[in-house]
Amino acid sequence: MTREEYEALRERTLAEHNLNTVGVSKMSEAEILEQFQALSDKIAVQNHMIPAEVLSQQLEANEYGYQQGNTIVLNSDLIKPDTLKEPNNLREMNDTVFHENSHLRDFQASFLSEVRQGMTPEELASLEERLSEVETDSWESYYNHPGEIAAREAGRIGTEKMAHDQQLIADVDSAVNGGRNQILATFDFAVANGKVIYEDTFEMSNVLEAQTMDTSSMQTLEENDAMIGVDENSVDIDTMSAMDDYSFSSDEDDA
Repeated sequence: MTREEYEALRERTLAEHNLNTVGVSKMSEAEILEQFQALSDKIAVQNHMIPAEVLSQQLEANEYGYQQGNTIVLNSDLIKPDTLKEPNNLREMNDTVFHENSHLRDFQASFLSEVRQGMTPEELASLEERLSEVETDSWESYYNHPGEIAAREAGRIGTEKMAHDQQLIADVDSAVNGGRNQILATFDFAVANGKVIYEDTFEMSNVLEAQTMDTSSMQTLEENDAMIGVDENSVDIDTMSAMDDYSFSSDEDDA
């Protein structure tokens, strides 16, 4: 892992942890959109994708968002702090980001070998089916399309992992911070004390044993890099300047 990749993933994982009902209640709509952008960026880094541009606009009431080319659009009415304070609403919007990135991954796999290389043999074998047109205009054809089935599964797995990680953070807050919700502070504390195994998932169980911060165990950035295996070298990532108008959408019954 290069330093650039590590810093990108670390920053975006903070955003992932902050997309909880308490966190969004303290943000503006613009800040919330930035968090969704960061979550989308993390998905892109993990899958060797070109990051999507995440935008918001007013959509139909039952539509959460859609993907078109290299853009993911979220329903602006559904990313307001008062709306996302409801757990189900926040879960659906988090799900939408994973869902639409699944479509984007398939789209980019059609012309980026780096994306295809990250797919399993089974995913590669069914790629053409997932990219195929929906045969009819019926809801059943849309819902049962291979691309939609895969996107729903990506949404389910992504949101479940987010909920699990956020619960670990909440447990740390309870043990270390007396029950206060301090997502960012807790994460930084865990990193500083060398309790993080940086492979996208975070091993927080050891932190639960600590009741106070032991500053003697604080590590420098270089020491922490050595622990997680950060490469000082950086790599260039090719980018594409043109994207086709290839789109999918998430609606209330699909996400």
